[in-house]
Amino acid sequence: MCWRLPQAAKTPTQIGIVVSKKVSLLAAKRNLYRRRLWAAVRENKNIFSTQGEAIVIVAMATIAKQTYASLNHQIKSIFKVS
Repeated sequence: MCWRLPQAAKTPTQIGIVVSKKVSLLAAKRNLYRRRLWAAVRENKNIFSTQGEAIVIVAMATIAKQTYASLNHQIKSIFKVS
């Protein structure tokens, strides 16, 4: 799940990632999923605008069954880049 919130035009884009206890009760697993999402965001940082947005990415329980390649593909498809 992803939200894009507009901000003032001169404000740099901010990105946040949320992985709740609904995904996993183990902190180590939640941190693993958070690191994978951050890596996918960093790899695709050119698809995000540089100013004027706040982006919140919320991990769902299905992230446990996904590979890094599939997460990377989903980040691209969410932001309409192929």
